Amino acid sequence: MEIAGIGLSMMQAGETRMTRAAERLAAGEIEPEPIVELRVAELEVETGAAVVKVADRTLGTLLDLLA
Repeated sequence: MEIAGIGLSMMQAGETRMTRAAERLAAGEIEPEPIVELRVAELEVETGAAVVKVADRTLGTLLDLLA
């Protein structure tokens, strides 16, 4: 799997985690786990986005070197 694909997978996993946690909170769950899961999801999406950004920059640099 290419690096950008890994980043996108991380972002999708974070979005799924966030949706599940939000549903639990909306259902009235008072436990701290959904709140922690929201934060984990946020970090997962941010990290995935950073991976995609680095992969994009790296590809751009390689294209510049080959041009």
